[in-house]
Amino acid sequence: MKRYDSYKDSGVKWIGEIPSHWKEYRLKYLLSRSAAGVWGDDEKEDENDIVCFRIADFDYGHGFLKFDNITYRNIQKGQLEGRLLSMGDLLIEKSGGGDTSPVGRVVRFNYDGIATCSNFIHSISVKETSSSNFLYYFFYSLYANKENLLYFNQTTGIQNLKVGEYLSQSIFLPELGEQKAIAEWLDVKCGEIDKLIATQQRRIELLQELRQSIITRAVTRGINPDAPLRDSGIDWIGQIPSHWEISKMNYVCDVITDYVASGSFADLKVNVTYLDEPDYAMLVRTADLSQKNKDVAKVYVSKQSYDFLSNSNLFGGEIILPNIGASIGDVYMVPIDLYDKMTLAPNSIMVKTKWCDLFYFYYFKSVCGRKSLELIGQAAAQGKFNKTELRQLRLPLPPLSEQREIVAYIEKETTKVDHALQQAERQIELLQELRQSVITEVVTGKRKVC
Repeated sequence: MKRYDSYKDSGVKWIGEIPSHWKEYRLKYLLSRSAAGVWGDDEKEDENDIVCFRIADFDYGHGFLKFDNITYRNIQKGQLEGRLLSMGDLLIEKSGGGDTSPVGRVVRFNYDGIATCSNFIHSISVKETSSSNFLYYFFYSLYANKENLLYFNQTTGIQNLKVGEYLSQSIFLPELGEQKAIAEWLDVKCGEIDKLIATQQRRIELLQELRQSIITRAVTRGINPDAPLRDSGIDWIGQIPSHWEISKMNYVCDVITDYVASGSFADLKVNVTYLDEPDYAMLVRTADLSQKNKDVAKVYVSKQSYDFLSNSNLFGGEIILPNIGASIGDVYMVPIDLYDKMTLAPNSIMVKTKWCDLFYFYYFKSVCGRKSLELIGQAAAQGKFNKTELRQLRLPLPPLSEQREIVAYIEKETTKVDHALQQAERQIELLQELRQSVITEVVTGKRKVC
């Protein structure tokens, strides 16, 4: 790694030594404009409607905005004074964040049109004496090194960046030409790394498709490629082995129940109290099973509440089907060791089959199983199905011994795919770490690139 001829101490712990010829500045003195965003009103199709970018539009991985879901807001011209954005401006996330992605992310404004940003964003313009692209990479390094954590407070679950203090930090810069050359080098280098990350992301997509294909074929065609087939009579299933039956969910299952099986909503309100601290039993929600947010707070109930909910208590191994909203089509199986005592939360249905639960878990994981749940959910305008509708759902019924063979086959084949997925995900983690390391080395002068 090439280094500069001489260094001096920056006096900033996370930066360490810097090249001797780099000079210290306060970030705020490099700016020609600094303004909080504005949200305005819903669009009214008049002259005050304007594109307004949100935190959801941040493509943090590439450091730009994405344009797949542009929002328009109605904002008075007086409110836009000092808030219109120009190419090369930097947008700082000043409110929002979360445990896994704390507030403080920065992207470059790259929209070729008139626009502003929301009140959760702070925008800055950089003076011509400095490179906004270099400053972007510096902000990226600040975030990667968790310096943003020193500059926010949190109220009612929302993190707020102390923008004034954040922009008062020291930055060490070479002359403008060198800033631009460094930023251009980083654009190329990060582009190369991003291409490698994209390759692994595409690999993950293909592996996930392969996993889905393995499951779908096994639960609808079986694992004997020579088995004679017949039409199932169900559009989304297609052909099935000739010796398989088609049966209703009501026949396949011993138990189909939900949260309200123990009483009316009025009775539940009186007899069931949710608790924030661990208690006799855990109220199991789909959020606890999905692992989409590992930091989600758990909910518990007392023994009295657990006993009242006896018709929907869980013991592990039950299939859980969300029955409302965007989660329809998902499927989960309750781990035996999730909590000592468990009971089902609202907005999902629990089923126990007479046959092999894992076979039907994988069936609902398949393309056709998910499709069947989505179709019955479409009957309601808001997307919802109930126990009665679920009981009428038709699905394949292979012999029990064959169900077990299919489960063993699926688990053997998907284990191989899962191993490959883990390798691809690890490669992405390593490449992202490399990206962060390279940026920090270059913007703090540990590595000379021009």
